[in-house]
Amino acid sequence: MRSFLILITFLLTLACNNKQEIADVAADSTAVVIKIPQTTILDADTGIKVRSNLYYHNDSLFSGFIEGYSSAHKLISKFGFWKGQKQGTQQQWYENGQLKETRFYAANMKTGTHTGWWDNGVKRFEYVFYNDIPIKRHCEWYKSGKLCSLFEYNNAGQPEGAQQLWYEGGTVKSNYVVKDNRRFGFLGAKGCVMK
Repeated sequence: MRSFLILITFLLTLACNNKQEIADVAADSTAVVIKIPQTTILDADTGIKVRSNLYYHNDSLFSGFIEGYSSAHKLISKFGFWKGQKQGTQQQWYENGQLKETRFYAANMKTGTHTGWWDNGVKRFEYVFYNDIPIKRHCEWYKSGKLCSLFEYNNAGQPEGAQQLWYEGGTVKSNYVVKDNRRFGFLGAKGCVMK
């Protein structure tokens, strides 16, 4: 009988764990995939207007891509739009061709993982959003590759868990935990000088 109870407990635990994984996948896959028309205009086009956070081209809500080029005629930005709203992958590059950042939008809202790099290819930041709300772990790095900050957010976009900052030399600037909207730990010293 005891073996049977252990087996049932194990199977229930396994089932609960599987449900959580399925729910996480389902939550991440709720974004509607929209096929953006291949219409492309340049960011210097004088017909582009932004009103109430919507992009218009010649007074019509714009659907397509807006591309930006450097003075050396290198692609430095490509942003997708659907009915005037930011939609899909938004990318920027440095003039040396190195990817600068990749962000994803659904109906003008930040969603998914947003990642940026320094011009030397070192990761600069990594943030996660859901419907414009910061969630999960957000990290930033110095150009040297050393970790600069680590902040954790709950699914409501509130700080929850580890909140840490470092100077580039590795010294802790701030290290605390947020639990139930309360801070516990070393908050760090203020960096201002009174004269």
